[in-house]
Amino acid sequence: MLSSFFGGNSSSSSGGNSSQSSSSQQPLQIDPLDASTKVELTISCNSLPNLDYLSKSDPQVILYIKDNIKQINNLSSSMYMNANWIEYGRTEVVWDNLNPKFVKSFILDYRFETNQFLKFVVVDIDNEKSKNVNDQDLIGEMQCTLAEIVGSKGGRIMKPLIHPHHLNRGYISVRSEEVQGVNDVVSLKLSATSLDKKDWFGKSDPFVVISRAPLEDTDFQPVYKSEYYKNTLNASWKPFQIQVQKLNNGDYERPLRIEVFDWNRSGAHELIGYVAISLRQLLDGGNNKKYDLINPELQKKNKKYKNSGILSVDYVGVQKVNSFLDYVRGGYDISLVVAIDFTASNGDPTQPSSLHFRSQNQLNDYQKAILGVGEILNYYDKDKQYPVYGFGAKIPTNNYQVSHCFPANFNWNNPEVQGVNGILDAYNFALSKCVLYGPTNFAGIINTAASFAQRDAETTYYILLILTDGEICDMENTISEIVRASTLPLSIIIVGIGNADFGKMDVLDADDNPLVSRGVKMSRDIVQFVPFNNYKNAHPSLLAKEVLAEVPTQFLSYMQQHNIKPKPPIEVQSFYGGLQQSQMDQPTNAFTFNGGNNARSASISNINVSLVNQQQAPTTMNATTSVPLQDPTTPSPQYNPNATSVMYNQVPPQQYNNQYNPQMQVPPQQYNNQPMYNPQMMSSTNNQGQYNYNNGFPNYKI
Repeated sequence: MLSSFFGGNSSSSSGGNSSQSSSSQQPLQIDPLDASTKVELTISCNSLPNLDYLSKSDPQVILYIKDNIKQINNLSSSMYMNANWIEYGRTEVVWDNLNPKFVKSFILDYRFETNQFLKFVVVDIDNEKSKNVNDQDLIGEMQCTLAEIVGSKGGRIMKPLIHPHHLNRGYISVRSEEVQGVNDVVSLKLSATSLDKKDWFGKSDPFVVISRAPLEDTDFQPVYKSEYYKNTLNASWKPFQIQVQKLNNGDYERPLRIEVFDWNRSGAHELIGYVAISLRQLLDGGNNKKYDLINPELQKKNKKYKNSGILSVDYVGVQKVNSFLDYVRGGYDISLVVAIDFTASNGDPTQPSSLHFRSQNQLNDYQKAILGVGEILNYYDKDKQYPVYGFGAKIPTNNYQVSHCFPANFNWNNPEVQGVNGILDAYNFALSKCVLYGPTNFAGIINTAASFAQRDAETTYYILLILTDGEICDMENTISEIVRASTLPLSIIIVGIGNADFGKMDVLDADDNPLVSRGVKMSRDIVQFVPFNNYKNAHPSLLAKEVLAEVPTQFLSYMQQHNIKPKPPIEVQSFYGGLQQSQMDQPTNAFTFNGGNNARSASISNINVSLVNQQQAPTTMNATTSVPLQDPTTPSPQYNPNATSVMYNQVPPQQYNNQYNPQMQVPPQQYNNQPMYNPQMMSSTNNQGQYNYNNGFPNYKI
């Protein structure tokens, strides 16, 4: 285990000949892999039916999960829905009770970027000796996602229990609470004196490794490694910080080893000695506590052996770090802004070769990306109103001049649409009205999203999802906008659709080399790029997992950078104060297609739909008959009001109820002529330090 951890020269970082380190403590840099947390789910039920003749029901709840991280890696969308549910655990049985509050809770790893599907099955225990759920009476079940629970008001959902054959099966409440302590941070400063000499022609080159005890096997797992110092028997290592979750998974009593090794270029590092200790013992010992470093092999050989050096804990402390869920539970919104590429390089939308082609029974890649990301973020936005923009097209509301940022619903006063379904409707509507053109410019879109982030900085963190097929044409201006936006509550996700050269996108991703514009370096990493083709044949949740993985880390970096603390958790009304239908969360339907006009609904998790031919989307709507009117300039869409399958975009959403009239939907003056964006205006500032955009861009401070 240690050899793989140390392997090669990458394990060594020379500290020179000095044995002392004067480096000051640096702020904690959260590893994206450590941005997850644990949540505890507690369960109660209300108004359960009485299924026993001589007494009341004896309810028990069984929790099932779909381990989508493991199961969907090699599954297509259709195969995923047939994946088996896995039993995660059971509550105790509460005897003779129709309103049980269960003591047994469940602790789950929470991941923002994935849909973690849960199923709660409530049974009445009739056969105490059997663990087979089929031997018990089914009361009902409820399905949801973990994100749906933690994203709900107060971190709690209340839903009716569903039975395949019976109504009125009662209700279930599931409350989430973050497991405290696992995201706390341990600060340590270590030094050592009188170390054993390990080198033939010198002293030793000491470095420190901290390992935690395993839960099952016998090998300790390394969790931290320090720098090494050349040719010394007395070392003072740099102070460092490590999350409690990484150090001991929140168990303060879990055995640890603090080991001191002699570094060798070959990778065959020699153990000088170690201290066996727990975090609790380290904290109890306090600062400047000294411990013997023991080498077990030398101890066996020499009865008079004392130690192989002295380890000093110069400083040890634990500090609380606010987690992503702390902010969510305090009411902070995560909101989506969508920007869609309508440049001509996508191809003629009426041709199957086009990236914008919409056909029966199949989503195109733009729709898949919208659904995959939108389904995750939908749980974290209270009003579920999302601004949707297009770029790179000639638009009718601007005399068919090119616009690099236009509302997809062509409502310049309100570009927002309702829910993920509204995003799809707006996409179809814009595609039916604009003329694909070019070039591919991002700066205007990023500036517009930044204006939202600046306006709502106290309540909302924005995620700009840019879906594009082409190589960026305004690189310098885009970098400038990203650098400025890095001070705002904004993350930018770019999904590359198609087979174009996306080499420049890796530059914008800036994982290794921070972007610089006019001598100013971006204050934090806010861009993530993912090529859609890598996930084209996989379940959409894999794309969402990849593009959203860095968001909690980027979110926390903004909060830490601006010293923003989470608000107290939102309180919700007691489950046992009497239930009203308006208080209940409805059964999970991630999306209701066709603006709610179709009785059936669908989720990305169950995409078994029949799509109408969307080559020409309906452009007008008769509010009295709910049947689309025909635009005389376009062929009739294949509309079937009697279809039993779920249909996309048969009826436009409410904002399209009025008949489309280009003369009545003219953008504000600043959008005419030079549409939306003028890079020549970027360098001027006013006396308040704000950037002036005289052509329609909102101002925001940097």
